Amino acid sequence: MKHLLQPVFTFITFLFFFTICRAGDFEWVKTEKEISVYERWVKHNGNTVRELKVEFTVLSASAGKVIALLKDPAKGPKWNTNAKKFRIVPTANEAVWLNYVRYDIPWPMNDQDCSLKFYYNRSELTQPVCHIYFEEIKTEKFPLVKDVTRITGTKGKWV
Repeated sequence: MKHLLQPVFTFITFLFFFTICRAGDFEWVKTEKEISVYERWVKHNGNTVRELKVEFTVLSASAGKVIALLKDPAKGPKWNTNAKKFRIVPTANEAVWLNYVRYDIPWPMNDQDCSLKFYYNRSELTQPVCHIYFEEIKTEKFPLVKDVTRITGTKGKWV
């Protein structure tokens, strides 16, 4: 069972990094290897679902290097555990890009995927703190796939 939960947990943590909300709404779940996990229960589409927030520190020379990593489709599956497919589609605005991720989920569950828009404010690139936001986007560039469950309602940010 642990092997089944590991990919699902990793997938969920990617989707809810630094979820946009007040930190006080979350309750601490655990901290392991300097990664802290928090949860809260919220209503979504008429259901009560668990929303996660994960906090950790990434050491980088600059926000630009973090953005370059997030935009690199060859490196995406390396840092985004269980990503079977990882596509990036640039837009006319360098500070906005689209991201498709398909996760290899063990049987008996279907694979899952998500379609995201990332964006940041260029003026923050040289500041001590830069926010890189992401949210679910519906686009013809990433159509629904048969027998793959589309993850919806995703939003969050890297700080």
